[in-house]
Amino acid sequence: MVKMTLYREVLLMESLGEKLTYLRNKEGISQRKLMDLLQFENLHKYEKNQREPSVEILKKLALYYDVSTDWLLSLDNSESDLSDYEINFIENFRKLKKEDQFKIEGMVELKLAEMQG
Repeated sequence: MVKMTLYREVLLMESLGEKLTYLRNKEGISQRKLMDLLQFENLHKYEKNQREPSVEILKKLALYYDVSTDWLLSLDNSESDLSDYEINFIENFRKLKKEDQFKIEGMVELKLAEMQG
């Protein structure tokens, strides 16, 4: 239940700084290494909400972390509408081996096809 609560907290994060800090820590990369990799400065100020990144830097960060700029800027919180059941399902699904994930995806597609036909 702690992990599900943590996941919900991530979805509901409001500030750009806390999102950037979370994502960087999740990746296990230092501020310096990330700044060198993406070729920009002032990450510490972005993470502390002391400064906002340019559109170009925001795009680089979104691409690197594979998230939308809308989510980073709290313009898209559609994912926050997930129920606890859905969050739990996603968390459990991610724990499965890829081959098992493909099997489940196939079962879902079959069920949807049954519903349509």
